[in-house]
Amino acid sequence: QMRNCLYNGPATRWLGEAAESAIFQKATGKSLNSKEMRDREAINRFCAFWLRGWENYPAGDMDGFLADTLTQMNRSSEEELAALRHVFVQSMGNNYELFREHAFRKSLIQESPHGRSVMNIALFDVCSVHLAQFSDVQIAEFGPRLKKAVRTLITGNSSFVQTITYSTNSRNQVRDRFSMMRDAVEEATR
Repeated sequence: QMRNCLYNGPATRWLGEAAESAIFQKATGKSLNSKEMRDREAINRFCAFWLRGWENYPAGDMDGFLADTLTQMNRSSEEELAALRHVFVQSMGNNYELFREHAFRKSLIQESPHGRSVMNIALFDVCSVHLAQFSDVQIAEFGPRLKKAVRTLITGNSSFVQTITYSTNSRNQVRDRFSMMRDAVEEATR
């Protein structure tokens, strides 16, 4: 809420529109509290890691990282913000296509419509960013392998599970989870 006030402008309007978009609502199952602006914070995280790169995440300063991204977005052209919107929509669509109501949740490891876990923001970070790069055609081609790769990280890699569960905003945890997801996605699409 504080960031929304301090950085009011094109960036906060962009976040608001993205939060209200049908594809975001569908992909997240409308589970992020809009009154507390949890939805906008999640989208801000996507923008930060997409635009600035997870490799450039500073030591444990998520608030600064997100604030600097809003400043960058406020200085962006309409064309740049439109391109970012396209990538964001593609990402949300890809994640929903692959994992349905379990997108961004540890419960994505199962197919059951029951037992959906709460949304995991660290999993949102890596899945939203790393799966944004694929077109609909690529998702159709690589979908089963991508699903398997992500599920294997959660079920078979205790180091990855640590990075999405504990001290999730620490620099090492951020870099480790992004690099592990990158490697898994690259392997699945070779």
